[in-house]
Amino acid sequence: FSYIGEGGWSNKAQYAGSGIDISAKKYLTENLRIGMNWGVYDMRTNLMIQKQSDALPIVYGRILKRVVPLNVSGEYFLWTKHLIKPFVGLSTGTYMSQYDTQIEKDYEYLTPRKTFENSINWGFSPSIGLQLQETADRLGLYLKFSYTGIQYSSSQGGYTSFYGVY
Repeated sequence: FSYIGEGGWSNKAQYAGSGIDISAKKYLTENLRIGMNWGVYDMRTNLMIQKQSDALPIVYGRILKRVVPLNVSGEYFLWTKHLIKPFVGLSTGTYMSQYDTQIEKDYEYLTPRKTFENSINWGFSPSIGLQLQETADRLGLYLKFSYTGIQYSSSQGGYTSFYGVY
């Protein structure tokens, strides 16, 4: 499970939301494993307006964004003989982006319905993390922080970045 912020963190994120990842990984050596990753990240941003008579801004719609990564990854464990196993990782592959705009009926006159182009793009994601696991156990806790860069076409804004906690 993950928290994802596009273009920033917390309130500074252009889009923010949550996601889920499913991975299949195989150890090549005691310190190196490779694998495949598939996920679904659902994010949104609110469209707001504040009239002179309003004390607070009014949310009149939202833009929903879904990103579906399908990529290959590698992780290198810095040490493996302890309960705490830190690692660095890198993944690369495709990122499919889908958009939907929802505007409240009474506010449609404020802005035309924004349409975004759904697309499949290339991206990469370096990461750092910890795996907490006893040597003999098959189950453990996996904590990862990542930066993901995605290259969109110039008509869609070019390059964007996500920050994630998994």
